[in-house]
Amino acid sequence: MFQALRIEEELMVLKMASFRTGGWLKRSFTAVAACLLAVQVCAGMALSNLHSFDGPNGANPRGTLLQATDAYLYGTTQTGGTNGVATGGDGTIFRISPAGEFQVLASLLGTSGAAPQSPLIQAHDGVLYGAAPEGGIENLGAVFKWSPDGQYSTVLLFTGDQGGMPNGLMQSPSGDLYGTLYFASSNSVAGGAYGGVFRLTTNGVFSTMATFNGANGANPRAGLLLGADGNFYGTTFKGGTTGGWGTVFKMTPAGAITTLVSFNGTNGAAPLSPLIQTEDGALYGTTSAGGIGFNGIPYTGFGTVFRIAADGTFSTVAFFGGTNGSYLATGALVKASDGALYGTTQRGGTYQAGTVYRISSAGVLSTLVSFSPLDGSEPASGLVQASDGNLYAVTATGGKYNHGTVCRISIAAHRPVLTISPPKDGFCDLCWDSETNAKYQIQSTDAIQPTQWVNVGDPITATGPNWCVKVPKSAEKCFFYRVEVIP
Repeated sequence: MFQALRIEEELMVLKMASFRTGGWLKRSFTAVAACLLAVQVCAGMALSNLHSFDGPNGANPRGTLLQATDAYLYGTTQTGGTNGVATGGDGTIFRISPAGEFQVLASLLGTSGAAPQSPLIQAHDGVLYGAAPEGGIENLGAVFKWSPDGQYSTVLLFTGDQGGMPNGLMQSPSGDLYGTLYFASSNSVAGGAYGGVFRLTTNGVFSTMATFNGANGANPRAGLLLGADGNFYGTTFKGGTTGGWGTVFKMTPAGAITTLVSFNGTNGAAPLSPLIQTEDGALYGTTSAGGIGFNGIPYTGFGTVFRIAADGTFSTVAFFGGTNGSYLATGALVKASDGALYGTTQRGGTYQAGTVYRISSAGVLSTLVSFSPLDGSEPASGLVQASDGNLYAVTATGGKYNHGTVCRISIAAHRPVLTISPPKDGFCDLCWDSETNAKYQIQSTDAIQPTQWVNVGDPITATGPNWCVKVPKSAEKCFFYRVEVIP
């Protein structure tokens, strides 16, 4: 089991909002503040290690898991397997059930592709496709597929004329596959040094859609998003017009590139992850560096989460500072069923082994899990919310054999974190990290180990973040308060 802090719900409720409404002892206030910090780190989380990779069955998984139509979770490992053992292994394709039933489906062979790091996709016909950035004819990578009947085959082996180091794939409604290349065709601008975007039919017909020139971006490390408007959106790891710290771009179906954002370091740098689009048309993404701690040197800064509104307005949603995570993962954010965004950082946290974080709809950043090297560390992938409501991820290192793990993160309903002001004019302010249009019910009790909570007033619908109400103080009794989320 993960060495994560766990708080029993009854104790957690008391810790979240225990105070003396009359007299307001300084000692009690200190205790409440400490407890609130602990709850922000770990409330509502339960972690399980489903599998530890041992080398022969794979090692160092880095791609976000895919839940296929058969309900199994599918993924790849960058190294390990039974081929290329002398150099650490060429990687594997595996599947695991939500209950932890694990199976290796294929061991990659370097001549047909190696070191997969991006997510698999399931095509319209049920076949799984993936990209390997190494191996092949010229060690420039490959696109491969695995069919439900257990057959592994190569769709394309890249050559210098096409480019190399392919990243994550996506399938368009027409059935064609689209992806990015860290290096574009050697015949393109600057010999392909800046990378590009390609299209590939499922029977291996390749075409270059666009190439980057440095000013409009360079060297993408993430796959594409097909937006609601029919255009493609993505990020580049380098390039741009404000220092070369990376970009966000739009590509039309005809291959015309438009730069939406050039990162300048202070607002983020070196994006590694794909974008997601929410119902309001906004794009969300992460940068692996920049922000707090950025000093103009590559890879400095702890990373950011950003938003681009439908009208093109850019804003930074969250800045990381190291203790709450750093070096944001290559996987995309996921918007879970509770409306919040979840993601991972590869480093930072209590043990400097990475974190899982949550960003509420009000923009409140919470660190939910600090990984321990003994149980799994460096969660390079993103998270996926499976049909059972749980989040699943892989860690690139740590675990029983230090070759990485598959883990499950069970998220309980998010219980608001309360803060309480000292009494003034007969009242105290009770505040919590609310979400717009969410409904809440304040409850109280005067028992240390309560068996029953009493509603205080009517349900409340919050119209913004950090909602506050006034509660009367009492000179005779000590009251404990909690706020329940009403579905």
